[in-house]
Amino acid sequence: MPHLSPMSWMLMFLFLFMLLVIVLSFFWWFDYAICNSFPYHYMKTQSTKKWKW
Repeated sequence: MPHLSPMSWMLMFLFLFMLLVIVLSFFWWFDYAICNSFPYHYMKTQSTKKWKW
């Protein structure tokens, strides 16, 4: 591991944290959109059609 200044470590950590937040929010939004675009009983009866757009 190369020696980095505290500022570089802080920037790297901030970048990774922002990336993680973006990915998590994207997955949450995707899950939310999928779950709300179909009624629950429709998903239960025809769950295989869920991914066939």
